Amino acid sequence: MIKFRPSSHSDDITLIAYYKTDKKADKAGQIIQKLIADMKQLDHDYDMDWEPDDANVSVDGDKVVFEVYTAGYLEDVYVTLAKMGATKIEAFQDYQEVTIQLVVPLKASMEALPLLLKNDDVALMKWLTETCGQPKIINEENQTKIEWFYRGDFIYNEEENILYGNVELDLEKNPMWKIVG
Repeated sequence: MIKFRPSSHSDDITLIAYYKTDKKADKAGQIIQKLIADMKQLDHDYDMDWEPDDANVSVDGDKVVFEVYTAGYLEDVYVTLAKMGATKIEAFQDYQEVTIQLVVPLKASMEALPLLLKNDDVALMKWLTETCGQPKIINEENQTKIEWFYRGDFIYNEEENILYGNVELDLEKNPMWKIVG
């Protein structure tokens, strides 16, 4: 049998499965660990382009997080998570969790910001609100910080750019935007 390794078309893929209780998530995490152990022993029985030793499984409260570098050969893992009673399963490519902050004049309202900001800034604000939900607003002495917690596909790179849709926002040229976590 020929076994293929992940190709240049592969990515770090993250599956996040949500369960009704922490206990159900813990049980599902144990079952996925057993599946991976079985994959090590009987790899010819599974359609995968990744090594079981390269997979990472963790349980965080009511969710199971599975991560591996693959071109998408995850059907066995996905089906197992679903069979264990997942209420929702999300899949992400190059998963990231970041807090994105916009610093604006003190007490500037969300409604007034489109009048004060450039079109690209307004577009990013709208996209973040649609994607992440309503932001957290922090009024300080002389400024207001607006924060969105983003979790999903790759959005922030080492060159300090926020990438969304077809837009790339350079944080060095836009100091009112920051990645704070």
